[in-house]
Amino acid sequence: PALLAFGLYGPIVAFAGRTLSESVSTAFLVIAVEALDRATLRERWEGLLGGFALGLAVVTRYPSGVIVLAALAWLVLRRRWKTLYYAVFSGAAVAGLLGLLDWLTWGSPFHTLRQYLEFNVFSDLAERQFGRHPWHWYFPWLGQLPAWALIAIPFAVMKPGNRLGLPLFASLVYFIVISVTPHKELRFLYPVLVLLTLFGAGGLLAEPTPRDSMAAIGLAAAVVEARDPEAVIGSFAADHVIPDGEAFRACVAEAVEVA
Repeated sequence: PALLAFGLYGPIVAFAGRTLSESVSTAFLVIAVEALDRATLRERWEGLLGGFALGLAVVTRYPSGVIVLAALAWLVLRRRWKTLYYAVFSGAAVAGLLGLLDWLTWGSPFHTLRQYLEFNVFSDLAERQFGRHPWHWYFPWLGQLPAWALIAIPFAVMKPGNRLGLPLFASLVYFIVISVTPHKELRFLYPVLVLLTLFGAGGLLAEPTPRDSMAAIGLAAAVVEARDPEAVIGSFAADHVIPDGEAFRACVAEAVEVA
């Protein structure tokens, strides 16, 4: 249900068939944050895939570099050094190919990136040509988030080890940057809406069938294992009839220590 709800989100469907750079870049960002946010034992491949996708996200749209820096900072905060190493390695490889392409087509490495920064960051040319808006201009448009995501995001935040997941952290950093940037367009908000919806999808967990709780327990176990391989899971079918709650909690705590 989470995958279906995310895939059918209105802006994703509307942007999917368009040739705007936001469409392609955000698709790579989804692949990247999903790979880097997993925290499983396959850190090498997740780092390589995440870094490669982040690199392609920047190649297709330079402003996505803000999200790339946020993702790398997030890995540092989480102390996931191995994943960070491989992500930087594969991302640097993509950046090197971009520099080579610019050298072959424009005569100097990273020519297009330098021109973008000069026009949009280091001068006021962008706002003079396209206009400017106040810092709070994007806030009303956050209402474009689906209702289920607004409900699910708090549940995603409450998940163990997921209080500041990568999609949430990256979207918040990017939102702050585009809010303080004078030149604004609605399409610039698209990555924020998609990443917040992706994060909210992690708060949706439905039992595949209402006739048996074992499938739901198995699904929950798979989700927890993917997020934290060292986590301990317990299932208590009759917890509502336990008379001594304190003793029960003490037994569970001791069982977790033994496990």
